[in-house]
Amino acid sequence: MLVNLWAPWCPICYHEVPALNELDARSDVVVIGVAVDYGTDETSVRQAIERAGMRYQAQVLGGNRTDADNQSRRIGPTLFHSTNVFSPDGRQHQVIAGPVSTGRILEMMTAYRDRSRPTGLEAPRPQNRGS
Repeated sequence: MLVNLWAPWCPICYHEVPALNELDARSDVVVIGVAVDYGTDETSVRQAIERAGMRYQAQVLGGNRTDADNQSRRIGPTLFHSTNVFSPDGRQHQVIAGPVSTGRILEMMTAYRDRSRPTGLEAPRPQNRGS
């Protein structure tokens, strides 16, 4: 899972849409877009999604990041737009400030998979010798 925090006024956010669409089209990736800093104008967010060609269907209207009930606060502070959170198992593994590329995310996925697979090189467990 890749959670993408973006804002309608953010030109960098639009720059990464093709990569996010490409990733979301894969069977092993889900992209969730969280629109923040839009105030109360839901229509402008929906228009921005359409205009940018965001094809990933999981879109959350997060609200203004300064509001106490902002949904994006559940993820963590957003100090830069766009912010992407790589979460392969429901926990945050990496927060990326700035745009992502397909290659970078695929490298992170491979590294995560490789780290979670046993290599057979683990040190042998000491055997309990009776006295």
